[in-house]
Amino acid sequence: MNHDAIVLKFFEKGKLLTPKALEILANTSPEVPHTTKLVLNESDFVQTTGTRVLKSLEHKPTEVTTEDFMHFYKSKYEKMSRIILTRLQKEFVSLNKIPQTGGEIFIIGMVKDAAERDGKQLIEFEDMTTTIQVVFHEKQKIELDDVVAARVQWEGKTLAGKQILYPDIPLRQPTSGRGKGCFVSDLHITEAPNEDTERFFRWVEQQDFQYLFIAGGVDDYQKLESLINTYARSKMVIISPGGERAEEYPQLPRAFTGKNITSVSNPAIVEAGGLKVLMVHNFSPDILKKRYMGRSTTILPEDYLTLDDVPDIVHHGQSHQPHVYNYKSITIVNSGSLLSTFRPVIVDFGSREIFQATVTHQETVKNTGKEVKV
Repeated sequence: MNHDAIVLKFFEKGKLLTPKALEILANTSPEVPHTTKLVLNESDFVQTTGTRVLKSLEHKPTEVTTEDFMHFYKSKYEKMSRIILTRLQKEFVSLNKIPQTGGEIFIIGMVKDAAERDGKQLIEFEDMTTTIQVVFHEKQKIELDDVVAARVQWEGKTLAGKQILYPDIPLRQPTSGRGKGCFVSDLHITEAPNEDTERFFRWVEQQDFQYLFIAGGVDDYQKLESLINTYARSKMVIISPGGERAEEYPQLPRAFTGKNITSVSNPAIVEAGGLKVLMVHNFSPDILKKRYMGRSTTILPEDYLTLDDVPDIVHHGQSHQPHVYNYKSITIVNSGSLLSTFRPVIVDFGSREIFQATVTHQETVKNTGKEVKV
């Protein structure tokens, strides 16, 4: 379709186009987006990259055998070990080959047990070869089944722990992408006032972001899809569950019919506009430090929760408290909730600038985020 025909098509729908928007539409099959905006610019059509699901759990077994149990934990140990070996440049020793001489030794192990005695912490580590006990003089921030590295040393006949080494996130420059994304969670559609929910989605319709991410706390997914069909048909919507079945983790994707909806599990990693987004409803900074996304309540065919992909954005909910902060070039966002304080977060993927919107007052407050130490 030539330029004149495109302009006429949009003019008949009450829309005007900027020159850059017209350039983009000349190479596509132009469709008029469902928006109340009068003048449309290139950001209203920058959807060439779409979304790509990098990590999403699609199935769970109905029965689990002893063999499945062993394979699951072996898979976890192997995946975590690969990350540790990549991140920590040390000479690691298998637990069955620890020398009986002095000097520092570096090991990798899964925490099989932890106990306190006489003011000390006794941690039992295991790998694919054997199990050993390490005594720490100070309590370590560690949980059962964690896979970590440790610096240890013989003190007489006792293997003393000197330091727990976590794989953590590498230092790097922030990644730049394309387009903009809006991040919200905990809409709680069945509990929140209808006028607040409607006000939010009418606001979505008027904004120039391409991606809408929803990280759990929805309650009524059927009504959510109806609202998306009414107000957000021009957006690419990525939905992850969470909050409704607290006893189940990870959670499988919910079913949707809308072609502009990508449904993923909780947790999941999605690439949008060139950035990797980790969606996880209940988040702790330990996820990044330990490179592991919490404890699975289900034995899966293989480990799913190892954080082997480093995200650019972490999007979560659960706390109902809005915040934005940065950790090692990762932007961590929480919109709060329609049941309390609600501040949808808009991220410009190109500049990595962040805006927290107060939808009820139709005002936007710029926020560059704060560095946090974990």
